[in-house]
Amino acid sequence: VICVDVLEHVSDLSKVIFEISRVLKNNGVFLFDTVNKTEESKFVMITILEDTLNEIPKGSHDWNKFIEPERLKSLLINTGFEEIDFKGFEAKDKDENTGFPKIEINDNISVMYIGKAVLQQMNRIKRKFCLTITSAIKFCVVNMELWKQKQKRKDG
Repeated sequence: VICVDVLEHVSDLSKVIFEISRVLKNNGVFLFDTVNKTEESKFVMITILEDTLNEIPKGSHDWNKFIEPERLKSLLINTGFEEIDFKGFEAKDKDENTGFPKIEINDNISVMYIGKAVLQQMNRIKRKFCLTITSAIKFCVVNMELWKQKQKRKDG
């Protein structure tokens, strides 16, 4: 699965990551890029690229949806991914032949970062087991509350 310029726009990141893990096969690879949630990224992506240079349509980004690498890593681990790696990247001067900016891969993830994660079968099984247990507990709690309400009506 490849997500480019997607993750920082979704309303429920955990659901998206869960769905990605659901559709991937064992050892499936998830490749992505996203925007880090820093003051620097807010300045670059919104103030400069949207508001000043008009390189991106105004309102395209919501800083509240930008994603800290630690949060994304946690979501990935909790949905069965391993071999998680992040790298920074920066657009440099435009290529004379293509007119597109040259991209430099580096360790600076302060504004944008790319990454990869590999889904592991055993982790998927553990995740399904945990989701099943969680669902069973929620079912028991809801039914206990219904039983208590019924008892109150009966006794009262």
